[in-house]
Amino acid sequence: MKVQFANDSSASAGLFAAGVKTPQTWPEALAFIEGADFSDPGIVVPDWIIQVQGGNVLAEAGTDATAFVTLPAAEVGVICGTGEWPRFALTDGGSFTLEE
Repeated sequence: MKVQFANDSSASAGLFAAGVKTPQTWPEALAFIEGADFSDPGIVVPDWIIQVQGGNVLAEAGTDATAFVTLPAAEVGVICGTGEWPRFALTDGGSFTLEE
């Protein structure tokens, strides 16, 4: 799937996607992401969160970016992140379900 990201903000930003295995839900994944310390080298992402291949689209302020992603048959959620690694300001873009 082709993803186009238009960053019309005044800061660098990224669009990130992840799948969620049932019975967990996108709100549970979002709660994990919002509470995670990504600077911790020992961080363990739950096995019910599915990494999306090519699922990160990064764009500098005022620019557009395009990526090709492989989405799983699952509930898929997206977030927009701004800020410096490892602390980001996150905005939930919601989720949708892809059937097999």
